[in-house]
Amino acid sequence: MSTFRIDKQYVTIEKAEQKTVHVGVRNTPINGKSGSNNTPRPYYEAEKLIENITKKAEEKASSIIDEAEKKAGLIISQAEEQAEAIKMEAEKISVEIKKRAQEEGYAAGISKAEADIANKLDEDKREFKRLTDKLLQNYSRTIDEARGDIISLVIDITKKILGIKLHESDKIFMDLVNNAIDELKNSSYIKIHVSPADYERYFGKEQAGEKIKKVTSATISIDEEENFHEGDLVVESEGEVLDLSVFKQLDKIECAFVNGNA
Repeated sequence: MSTFRIDKQYVTIEKAEQKTVHVGVRNTPINGKSGSNNTPRPYYEAEKLIENITKKAEEKASSIIDEAEKKAGLIISQAEEQAEAIKMEAEKISVEIKKRAQEEGYAAGISKAEADIANKLDEDKREFKRLTDKLLQNYSRTIDEARGDIISLVIDITKKILGIKLHESDKIFMDLVNNAIDELKNSSYIKIHVSPADYERYFGKEQAGEKIKKVTSATISIDEEENFHEGDLVVESEGEVLDLSVFKQLDKIECAFVNGNA
């Protein structure tokens, strides 16, 4: 049975190259506290969600491919039956022609009968090859079309579900923030860059100190970036920038599959 697998490695949070991030309108400083280095890093909620959607898509892909293989097997069987029927008909014709030639006693008739049989068999071979070639082309096209549809389906569903989850709960976004702080906790400062909408939702009205749960000695500030969209998140410290924007990661995954690098 054929399988269709979307590797989990394409859904990991990647470290971006160091870059300059424009600081927007507001900046909220947060005084950190020293904490234990033994705090386990939680598993990203976004990664779990993508993994579940990916698994469902893989199952659907396998089902589509299995169905295509069944249809391919049926076409091959029908082609073989047709070829066998043509062969039997040719043999029947050859017997009749030989019988007539023998009855009429014409050597020329026998030669012509043999030539007719040879030509018929060659024609049958060409027809059978044409059918099998067409079958293989149709099968390959079916698999390619199914793969493209499934990739689009996975990305679209994942984006929609993540969008719903981001609006329903603060947990996904704040888990990304807190995990980034945990990873950079040994830095002297940490800057968090978010969109205006996310700034108001997660850090406005003196909420920042309550929602950031990781303890660190680093000085933490939150900057509002006018050109950021909801879900965009960039965290930086000395010489390191983490781009944790959820939908940008999904765009990278989609490009990898479309370009055949997955």
